[in-house]
Amino acid sequence: MDPEIPRYREPEIPRYMDPAIPMYRDPEIPRYRDPEIPRYMDPEIPMYRDPEIPRYKKVKFHGLESEIEKTREKEVMATLKPEEMKKYKVMVTLDPDTAHPELLLSDGGRHVRRTDTAQLLPATHKRFTLYPCVLGSEGFTSGRHYWEVQLLDRGGWTVGVAADSVERKRGVTWSPEGGVWAVERLEGQYRALTFPETPLFPCEEPLKLGVYLDYEEGRLSLHNADSMELLYTFPPARFTHSLFPFFRLWGHLYVGAQLRLV
Repeated sequence: MDPEIPRYREPEIPRYMDPAIPMYRDPEIPRYRDPEIPRYMDPEIPMYRDPEIPRYKKVKFHGLESEIEKTREKEVMATLKPEEMKKYKVMVTLDPDTAHPELLLSDGGRHVRRTDTAQLLPATHKRFTLYPCVLGSEGFTSGRHYWEVQLLDRGGWTVGVAADSVERKRGVTWSPEGGVWAVERLEGQYRALTFPETPLFPCEEPLKLGVYLDYEEGRLSLHNADSMELLYTFPPARFTHSLFPFFRLWGHLYVGAQLRLV
């Protein structure tokens, strides 16, 4: 059509009905809205939020976060080669003043065995009297430390670290909340003493445990000292107490259970 020739428009047709004038709406005529459509669903009303509908809240997927954290911990420990870890090896001896009366120490405090007879020992505030536990002689307040524990039989044991504030005369909360970071074997099952407990499934039964403590980073990990398979790394903590190597030999069903520091 010649642009010089004006388009004919029937004068009787209102401008808002003229197809030649797109997107025109007579401002005098109210916009029609289907009353069946809620306002918050009306596409013509942007950014409207119905006050009856609660705002979206971010949801944390705790299980997924836990799995990601475990994977990350394994990756971190995989970068720490065994020879690097072992260069922090320290000699640990057992403190006879903390040993439960049914634990017999020998070899200069490097060996402990569970007995069925309580020894007559001085009743000191440091001694465990309810559970058959014993601490290392030296506590740690800084640095990195590594030690190994030989498991001389398949009895029940608990190995890790404990704060100097751990309860010794009454019931113990077997978790970091109670001042204990440890892994245990009982009735053939392995678990990390968290709350709730974390079941562990090592590829093979360890004959020797490696314990690695990084005080500044707030980390404790336990390994199969022969294969260096990571058994468990505790979530980072803020250590404020002296931490002592911690050992427990389980009840009367495991009389004769032994551990040796190597």
